[in-house]
This record gives sequence, C-alpha cells and structure tokens, in this order.
Amino acid sequence: MELFSKNTFLKATWHLEMNIDALLADYAAGQRNFQGVDLHLVSLSGCDLSGIDLTQATLCRAFLSTDRNRTYFIGANFTRANLAEAHLSRANLSKANFTQAILRQADLSRAILSGANLQDAQLSDALLPGAVLRHADFSEADLRRAILTHADLQGACLKRTNLSKAELSDTDLRGVELDKATLSGVNLSRSNLATVVLKHKLLTKANFNGANLANANLTNAYLLGANLAGANLIHVNLKGAKLTEANLKGAILKRTNLTYADLRGTNLSRSQLQDAVLRETIMPDGTLYR
Repeated sequence: MELFSKNTFLKATWHLEMNIDALLADYAAGQRNFQGVDLHLVSLSGCDLSGIDLTQATLCRAFLSTDRNRTYFIGANFTRANLAEAHLSRANLSKANFTQAILRQADLSRAILSGANLQDAQLSDALLPGAVLRHADFSEADLRRAILTHADLQGACLKRTNLSKAELSDTDLRGVELDKATLSGVNLSRSNLATVVLKHKLLTKANFNGANLANANLTNAYLLGANLAGANLIHVNLKGAKLTEANLKGAILKRTNLTYADLRGTNLSRSQLQDAVLRETIMPDGTLYR
C-alpha cells in the first residue's frame, strides 16, 4: 500500500516535510514508536498508520484526515498528545487511546471512534457531528460546548464528563453511562435517551425538545427551566424531580411517575397525562395534588 501520496498537501517547512517522509518510511519498515515527535501543521491524510504510538506528540493544527482522504489510526496511541485544532474528519480512530490528550477545537466530524479511550481528554469546542462513538470512554473528559449533533454514542461512558452547553441534538444516547456528568445548558433536542439514568442530575435549562426519554430514570433530577416540549416521557420516573418553570407543552407523560414532583410554573398545555401518577405533586398553580 502506498503510504504517502505525491498529491498530499503539506503545510510545513522543508525540515518537517523530510521528517514526515522519514516517519512514513520508518513506519513502512515496521517502526511504531514515534513518541514526542513534532508534526504540527503537517498533513498525513490518506495514510494507514494503524497502531502508531504518538504519545506526547505535537500535532496541533495538523491535517491528519480529510473528507476526501481518510486516514486510518486504528489502535493508535495519542496519550497526552497535543491535537488542538487538528483536522481528523472521517478518520478511523477505532480503539485509539487519547488519554489526557488535548483536542480543543479539533475537527472530528464523521470520525470513527468506536471503543476509543478518551479519558480525561480536553475536547472543549471540538467538532464531532456525525461521529461514531459507540462504547467510547469519555470518563472525566471536558466536552464543554462541543458539537456532537447526529453522533452515535450508544453504550458510551460519560462518567464525570463535563458536557456543559454541549450540542447533542439528534444524537443516539441509548445505554450511555452519565454518572456524575455535568449537563447544565446541554442541548439534547430530538435525541434518543430511552432508558437513560439521570437520577439527581442537574439539568437546569437543558433542552430536551422532542427527545425520546421513554422509560428513563430522572428521580430527583433538577430540571428547572428545562425545555421538554414534545418530549416522549412515557413511563419515565420523575419522582421528586424539580420541574419549576419547565416547558412540557405537548409532552407525552403517559404512565409517568410524578410523585412528589414540583411543577410550579410549568407549561403543561396540550400535554398527555393519561395514567400519570400524581401523588403529592405540586401543580403548576402551586396547589398540592393528593
């Protein structure tokens, strides 16, 4: 397989370009350890570098994969590497290790990160629309303001992950772990959150407009000012949830448990409450439903 195309676009100095040629030659000869190399601003798009070890490498603003030339980094090691503003669109990064890597403002659009390890990685303002993130581990990662629209996060681990103000509309979040995750101001409109556990979660002003939360557990969740308009809340456990000033217009609340829930100031117009459990519930007008 040709590892380096003559048409590959290089944004680098002559010295770094020669380093790239040497890296590709060494990789072709079986070398995999390239820890600490400086490849910022360069292009490696269109290559197959599966299994490469780029621990603590400098790859900020590098063109590592593009829409036209997908790069393969399957099982690669990017531990503590600096990939700030790097271009990794459509890259195959399955089972890659990004532990403590810096990926701020990196472009990972439509990248494949199934089974990848992103523990404690810095991904604030990163672009991940359409990315495949099944069973990826984002434990303690920083995803503030990250764009994850249409991403597939099925089975992903988001324990203690900071998702404040992240864009997660139209994402598939079935089976995700969100224990101690920060979700303030997150946009989850039209996302699939069926059976997700969000107990005691701070979800102030979160956007769940049109989301599927069927059979989810939101016991004692804080949903003050949250937007749940048109959401599927069938058989959801909202026992003790704080829904003050929330928007539940047109929401489906069939068989929903609202025991001890606080609905003061909540908009329930056109919502469906068939067989909902309203026991000791504080209603929108402040009265207690017994």
